[in-house]
Amino acid sequence: MLRRYLFLRTPFATLLMLFCIELALEYRHFRDGWITPIFGVTSRQQQAGERKESTYSNYGPIEGFPFRSKILMANKPDVVRIWVASGSHAEHSRLPVQRIFPNLLCQSLVVKGGGCEVINGSKAGMGVSGNLGLLDEYADRFQPDFVLLYQNSLIIDGQQRKIISDKVSVDVGGENALFDFSGIEKLFQNTSAFQHLTDYIGGNIKLMGPLKASLPSEMDLDFDDQIMSFVEGVRSHGAVPILITFAASHNTQNIDRMPRVVETNFVRYNSYLSARGWVSMVEHYNELIRKIGVREDVDVIDLEKELHGKGSYFLDFVHFNIEGHRLVAKYVAQQMNKILMKEEIPDDI
Repeated sequence: MLRRYLFLRTPFATLLMLFCIELALEYRHFRDGWITPIFGVTSRQQQAGERKESTYSNYGPIEGFPFRSKILMANKPDVVRIWVASGSHAEHSRLPVQRIFPNLLCQSLVVKGGGCEVINGSKAGMGVSGNLGLLDEYADRFQPDFVLLYQNSLIIDGQQRKIISDKVSVDVGGENALFDFSGIEKLFQNTSAFQHLTDYIGGNIKLMGPLKASLPSEMDLDFDDQIMSFVEGVRSHGAVPILITFAASHNTQNIDRMPRVVETNFVRYNSYLSARGWVSMVEHYNELIRKIGVREDVDVIDLEKELHGKGSYFLDFVHFNIEGHRLVAKYVAQQMNKILMKEEIPDDI
């Protein structure tokens, strides 16, 4: 009888321990400002969100202006307008909108006889095709003079996904299950314990797997096609394309010093390339960007030379922290000043 009691008590004790761990993690995340399944959001956090919305009320996105930058008039005044096309690297919804690099550019930009305005056409998960789709929809209305492309990570991510999907076919089965556990599954996936377990355990398992040192060589042509679609798309709207090389927290010289927590976060988004392989591809594609710039007479802002491998300016392996955004804005503006000096800006701007 006692043995039976101990047998029943063991899973109960395990569940209780997991619940206590989850409770502690949830509370920590709750205090850090996250909305959690158990605690939700406090009234103070709600008020802070309302104050933030009020403070940044002159910034989008709003209806008719889907950009995370200052709300602009459709009819352009006598200014130079710069469109930034990127993903979460330039959108970064968890940082104050006034401190992400697109919205800092005009502070260091020197424009003769006029002002400067930025259209931040960037969004988390948005690749080159998404950037171009947004440009096609809004370029004629907001008339950018220059369009800057800061993409590389998402191109590599998409190429990895394509390789894996071409090689793996999974039969997910039918929908005739006797019981539907999707609700329970979704709730579990939203818990803090699940996130930590998948990041740590799943990440470490992936890191021990057969990750590759590079992408297949035929992906170079795909990369070239994507960059050229951007260049041609921008020019079709009468604007000047500018390419920016990509910067990451680590380079091929210091990749062996990447912290384990950054590595496990890295493999959440990269299931084909190793960390060294990914950094090598970033640097390889940056060199292709430079070659495309020469070949197509497109200006290239070489951010790799300025920030690549300097982990103190990053939140993770690809996203800048506040100081990183400040430095990116300063450097890009310095290079834009050189470009503006040699470009023949029409008299009507």
